[in-house]
Order: sequence, then structure tokens, then C-alpha cells
Amino acid sequence: MLDSVRHGCLTDESINSLKSCVFKVSIQEKYKELESEVTNPPGCLLFKIDDCQKINE
Repeated sequence: MLDSVRHGCLTDESINSLKSCVFKVSIQEKYKELESEVTNPPGCLLFKIDDCQKINE
């Protein structure tokens, strides 16, 4: 399904499946939670929270 999303070829079934996904915590909260659980967190290409806030200002 992710491949079809990347290429913009969504079916009604894919759209309905994506609409039904509910995230109960923000990505930032989940990242911090995962980061605190391991001693050597994996490298990540995402901006840090502070960087995002600076960009949004």
C-alpha cells in the first residue's frame, strides 16, 4: 500500500484504510519515548523538535 501511496495510485480501499488509522500520541512524543527506552537511539534524518519550532516561527 505504501508503494501505491508514493506513486499516487490510491484505491478506495487504501484511502479508507488510511482514514481509519488513528494516532493517539504525537510523533514528537512517541520519538521521545522511544529515544528514552534505548541507550543508543538509531540515527534519524528528521529535524529535532527545537529546529521545527524555529522554522515555524
